Amino acid sequence: MATKTLKSIFCTLFGCAWVLLLGLLLVLAGCGEGSAATAADGAPVAGHLVGGKPVGLFFVTKSVLGNFRTLSYYFSPAGIAYENQVGLSPAELAATPEKSKGRYSVTGKTLAIAWTGYTQPESAEMLPLGGGFGWSGGSIFSAVGPFTSPSQLVGTFEGGTSTYASAVGQSTVSKALTFKPDGTYQGSGVATATTATAGSVAETGGTSQQAGRWQLDGWYLTLTDAQGHKVRDIAYPVGTGSQVTLFNFNGIAYERQ
Repeated sequence: MATKTLKSIFCTLFGCAWVLLLGLLLVLAGCGEGSAATAADGAPVAGHLVGGKPVGLFFVTKSVLGNFRTLSYYFSPAGIAYENQVGLSPAELAATPEKSKGRYSVTGKTLAIAWTGYTQPESAEMLPLGGGFGWSGGSIFSAVGPFTSPSQLVGTFEGGTSTYASAVGQSTVSKALTFKPDGTYQGSGVATATTATAGSVAETGGTSQQAGRWQLDGWYLTLTDAQGHKVRDIAYPVGTGSQVTLFNFNGIAYERQ
């Protein structure tokens, strides 16, 4: 992957984070409240608002200690909130770490989540943004649903993550995925870690290449490489257009190229 491309990725996702946030605001403006029905029998629910209360799956962007992060939140019809849930089935939701789930409520315009293990709930006023909302710590919640067709995923996407700790350094990961109509895919990645010590800076990194087959089944995307190793996680588009320009998978937001 070319250096120019990597710089573009990180500018888009991190250095130019407000560009993505602005785009999400425009996406949210096109979403209507109560646009998705509540599913029965424990089936996953697409994100929507009911009387100002979030229900279902939401794509979340927020800045934490200088790190621009993307997360998934699931608000179950039973009144439990999950952050970066393991999956969307009842068993997978139950398997989500205790500290990443808690009962939630909305009183007036205030959303409160009583995360397990914390003495005080996380509470803040909700700022209406179309079918989504802004909340604690400047986070933006965008209501999302599943892909309607595997063909929406055909094409090339790039994404990345970045973490920073002032006492340690910074690590960045960039990935590219190309999905072909015949069910095959190609992927590449670059990882870099920068460590700062007194009077010196050390940088290490590596690259990876992979290829195999992809399958989109409802809420889940499965990548199976040539050695038979599988990666299966929740995948969903962000936005309402017929062509998907942004989607989230395995903790990374990917943008169409």
